[in-house]
Amino acid sequence: MIHWSRPHKNGGDDAGIHLARRSREIVPSAPDDDARRDASAAERTGRFFLGRIAPVFSGLVIRKIPALMEGTRTMTTKPIRVGGDFGNSQSTLAIPAGRGYRTLTIPSFLGRGSLGELQRMRRGGGHSTIPEEPGTHDAVLTVDGVEQFVGQLALEQSPDASSARGDVHRYWSGHTRKLLLALAGLAWDKSPPLYLTTGLPVAVWSAQRDEQVRRAFIGEHRFTLNGVERVLEVRGVFTMMEGAGALARLGTDDAIPQAVADGGGESFDLFYAIGQEPVIARCDGKHGIGVERIGELVAAEVIRKYDRALTPPEIRALLWAYARTEQPPVIYANRRPISLNGELRAADDAVGSAVATFISQTWASGATGAVAAEVAQLFLIGGIAYFPEVRAHVQRLVGNVAVSERPADENALGYCAVGQSLTDADWAALR
Repeated sequence: MIHWSRPHKNGGDDAGIHLARRSREIVPSAPDDDARRDASAAERTGRFFLGRIAPVFSGLVIRKIPALMEGTRTMTTKPIRVGGDFGNSQSTLAIPAGRGYRTLTIPSFLGRGSLGELQRMRRGGGHSTIPEEPGTHDAVLTVDGVEQFVGQLALEQSPDASSARGDVHRYWSGHTRKLLLALAGLAWDKSPPLYLTTGLPVAVWSAQRDEQVRRAFIGEHRFTLNGVERVLEVRGVFTMMEGAGALARLGTDDAIPQAVADGGGESFDLFYAIGQEPVIARCDGKHGIGVERIGELVAAEVIRKYDRALTPPEIRALLWAYARTEQPPVIYANRRPISLNGELRAADDAVGSAVATFISQTWASGATGAVAAEVAQLFLIGGIAYFPEVRAHVQRLVGNVAVSERPADENALGYCAVGQSLTDADWAALR
């Protein structure tokens, strides 16, 4: 018999989540973890799964195994079960580590570039000729003979850097696979085989696209990262709706209404469930009201006032400083520093208003005018949660909203936790 308790909001690995968790109990039908993971289909219908997460439009039953979900022991089995959130703005890989998780994040950008040319220019400028992986996650990736800059290096040095923003094919056409290869290469000198849990936007997910994502990732991938030959084997892929993984980690199995509002770079996704069972009519997604839209509005104002186009790195730096209430970088137009007086806040407010409208349209509570009034707990996650005006709009609309200390990591962390809860037999079916 396994007794466990979720960490309090002020302690443990999930400190900062504004929700206390109740104690629960799981009665295993096998005497140890290995046997439990290999339980037969018949055993999986029994009392072992007291805590159950219903399938998210798939044939699998996603189960909560708290000792693994909360990272209370070091993963020693192979392959490593990781979570990958490959957004339009940034990509995060969550990896089990000791009593919690470690995450690695890079901008979701790829662009033309050459390691040899980069080394030549850096040598000529008196700098290191090797990309500074530990500090900046610089990466030069070669796949099938095509060399590209990845992440921040692509943003700063590539003439055609792109995150394939707004193109749903990016999840299975090769762009996202390259981001995974770069992240795995940065995370390990010799990458272990992986079981990958990842997500698609609510409006994009379908059984057909789930299969396309699996085909894009599964297999042995040979590549070169910063001049070093690497191999990554992906043995299985499980694809969820964005928000579902975070709710599996943050929410409860109790049959109560609970929801996740997830704002990323390009899109805003709403995931609504009773317990962990999704309510189809209340799950939806909308493009064009994410963090990137805030940047677009600010950039448009700079062009209007100063006839100066901001670069992608400048936009990211401005948004990051604003969201963290830090001193913004100094930006010049015609050799003079420009002054931003309220443009960032105004853009934040405009996107916050659009977010509130989308939520009110999707989660209206009858004819009373209330929104999400019946929801027991609501989580705001994603990069958008860092922006104060967006938070304020959501708070005014629906009342009490929980925001963790790491909202941008919650999808990846949730995917990682769900992946750990799947049995070996489940993963075998996902190959």
